[in-house]
Amino acid sequence: RVEKLTSLIEQATENRTTEAFDGVGPLLARLNESRQAAGLVARIRRLVDRPNLFLHVDEKLLATAVNREVDRVAPVNEIVLGTPVRGVGRTSGLVLLDFLPATDRAVTQLTFTATNRATTRSSKGPVTVCSEGQTELFAQRRIFIDDERISTEPITASASTNTRTTGIGISKRFGRNLIRRIASKKVAEIRPRAEAVSERKARAKVRREFAQETSAAIAKASRDYQQKFREPLQERGWYPELLRLSTTSDRLAVVARKAISDQIAAFSEPPAADPDAVRGVRLHETVVNNAAAITLAGRTITQEFVEAELKARDGTLPESLASDPEQPPWSITFAKQKPIELDADDGRIKLTIRGSRYTSGERSFPAMDIWVVYRIESEAGETRLLRDGEVQIYPPGFEPGGKAKLSVAETSLRRILQKRFGRVFKEVVDIE
Repeated sequence: RVEKLTSLIEQATENRTTEAFDGVGPLLARLNESRQAAGLVARIRRLVDRPNLFLHVDEKLLATAVNREVDRVAPVNEIVLGTPVRGVGRTSGLVLLDFLPATDRAVTQLTFTATNRATTRSSKGPVTVCSEGQTELFAQRRIFIDDERISTEPITASASTNTRTTGIGISKRFGRNLIRRIASKKVAEIRPRAEAVSERKARAKVRREFAQETSAAIAKASRDYQQKFREPLQERGWYPELLRLSTTSDRLAVVARKAISDQIAAFSEPPAADPDAVRGVRLHETVVNNAAAITLAGRTITQEFVEAELKARDGTLPESLASDPEQPPWSITFAKQKPIELDADDGRIKLTIRGSRYTSGERSFPAMDIWVVYRIESEAGETRLLRDGEVQIYPPGFEPGGKAKLSVAETSLRRILQKRFGRVFKEVVDIE
């Protein structure tokens, strides 16, 4: 096994293709299970177990959905130092999303900054005090995303209030000047305490309102992270063995590796990300190949199952996958090795589906490989796939144009599959 592994690695190092590494994963798994050549296995794992999925999202993309102006008017109805205070206040400010640098998780921050300007009246006995107040409001909440959950820190909030008296009214006819002088002196004395009370109330209010405005959205995102991301991937065996999230001041990045013990991941560095792209995906072909092998190797999928799954997921069935009333129900049994294979190279991708058995109604057909080639074109910030020729359907190992001829059963199956997969693999696929 060690000699065979060494030979495979030498050949693969020269060719640097996924096919060249065929057999490396199973050999590594068997050597590991038997606890042989631990040092060699570790060195090769470092070579062929590099991350095979890279994602990034620019802060600006998420900020456009979160950042907003706040401008609201609300009545003031409070008790400050035992005195009713009535009036109206206007709050103007911003809610902003920011990324914070972190290497062990993604950290985002929601910040609310605003100014409240209020005009109020407070009455006690014969004295009515008219005031104007300005309160600077601040609330902030940090959100953390790692490979297990979305969590938050408690909200931090602050408020700073300054007031000024705009007038003092006296309801008594006699002794107004004396009462006004006493009231003015009293207002000046209690102003620091009154402002402190107002700040405390404003701080509690802004914390409460910010929690109400953000908690529901964060809770939904947390549920979706579990129910729509982690749990479905875990159920299918697709959850990556490595999932690392991080943030810089302007970008969120995800680095992942999907490869179980008898599989390999990427064996080369990814291409550089476009620094101007607000979002990007760099996907090594082993992500698709490994996930497909885990889920589909040797498995039989029926038309009824596919239709039920798609309807349960999206509520609708794509026209390209709808049943053909002229054809009986079909099924495909995927090959045990490489049931689906993605091969990407030089601006082109080739997708191959390998079936070891097909059925159409009561009829059964032998193995057949289906493949399609697409060219990748990018223009004006948009990417699309252009199909290169027709969908190809031939038995395993068959060479089109060679001496061998298709059997009657193979010709019949080929015709059925061409009709169906010609609809599935469209000539133009827009990447959104």
